[in-house]
Amino acid sequence: MTQQTESRTLQAILIEHGLLTPDQADKALEEAKTRSESLRESLARTGIVSDRDVAICYAEYLNLPYIDLETYTIDPLVISTVDE
Repeated sequence: MTQQTESRTLQAILIEHGLLTPDQADKALEEAKTRSESLRESLARTGIVSDRDVAICYAEYLNLPYIDLETYTIDPLVISTVDE
């Protein structure tokens, strides 16, 4: 796992991107705690924020690049090395 170098939370990043209001984020966090799940899981389950947007923000949170596999071309040689 990559160590986070910034002190921003996933919640803060979602708010910065305009995907959640602070009130929505607080409610989602409270519901996540009630269900013993992460904020990411709660948002994906409820659909408040799309899975793609959560993934983009989560990648930013982890300081990793986001790669959209719908548009990314994978080298056929790499694919051939993976069993079905």
